[in-house]
Amino acid sequence: MQTPKKPGGWSSIRYVFRQSRKAGGIGTMWKAMRSKNTCKTCAVGMGGQKGGMVNETGHFPEFCKKSIQAMQADLQPAIES
Repeated sequence: MQTPKKPGGWSSIRYVFRQSRKAGGIGTMWKAMRSKNTCKTCAVGMGGQKGGMVNETGHFPEFCKKSIQAMQADLQPAIES
């Protein structure tokens, strides 16, 4: 998995789109990121029952690259044996 070099900006947006395509498409990643759950890497920051991509103060959109990487790993196709 490619390590992001910048914390934000257009390169981060492109990174999210690349990881989304690997996970089965942008729609699949969007649905997973908007679900009512906790962050798979830190257990906070994903909105909980407020819905995904909402931080603790209610700001939208808010998520980290580690959560994108965790979602991409969960959604990627099975490894053929």
